[in-house]
Amino acid sequence: MTKKSVSLLLTLIMMIALIPMGASAARVGDVVGYAQPTDIVAMINGYQLESFNVNGHTYIVAEDLRYYGFDVYFDSASRSLSINRNYNIGQIDPQRTNPNFWNAASTKKTKILYTDIVTYVNNEYVASSNINGKTIINFNELARFGAVNYDNSRREITLSLGGLNINPIYNFAIAFQADYDNEDWRCKASAKGDLLMLYFTSKTYMSKADINHYLATTAPTDKRDFQELLDMLQSKGLPVSSIYIESYNSNGVRFESYQLY
Repeated sequence: MTKKSVSLLLTLIMMIALIPMGASAARVGDVVGYAQPTDIVAMINGYQLESFNVNGHTYIVAEDLRYYGFDVYFDSASRSLSINRNYNIGQIDPQRTNPNFWNAASTKKTKILYTDIVTYVNNEYVASSNINGKTIINFNELARFGAVNYDNSRREITLSLGGLNINPIYNFAIAFQADYDNEDWRCKASAKGDLLMLYFTSKTYMSKADINHYLATTAPTDKRDFQELLDMLQSKGLPVSSIYIESYNSNGVRFESYQLY
């Protein structure tokens, strides 16, 4: 036996040793993992998308991207899904066009299924899986098109796309939170489409008596102030439909919520 044949034999033996006994290729529809619940919301230009936590990364539904300035094309012959920017689109309105718009961050464990569909983003191959018949990809793959940023304090991962409109309610929420200064409350402001979301957390612990006193005395005044804020924003042409407000104790327990129209 020559040195060449001995080397080839050793290589084959090593390759066989690396194959687990009883292992078989995954088939379409096999469960290959689980998406975990997440509170991280994915957003493109201030408009949210449905999102999932997969191994610590935020994943989104690839097909939903057609409502956010992308062309999403499925070729049944090649079993491939292609995602590219549509630069002919200057305006997006996913709140009214995306049927999954109100599905924000997932709140339950979800099966991830093996798929034979091959996915390309900007003509480059990316890993993809299947959830509930939808193709999911890592949100970070969209960095090919614009700046992707993660804000842990807001629990948001965002993509900024040039040439497309930005949700004005989201921009106002960011400015409101930045300007808000109160010795008693912290504020987180966000947006779900044309809905302005305001979350207030007490900086000090409030007893049951404190909460009852606040609800009986200060809360009605606050509600009038926020109604005036909504009326002012609408009068200035900002397309905000309503304001949703939640109040939390310093220990994270919610004790108040209401919505103004």
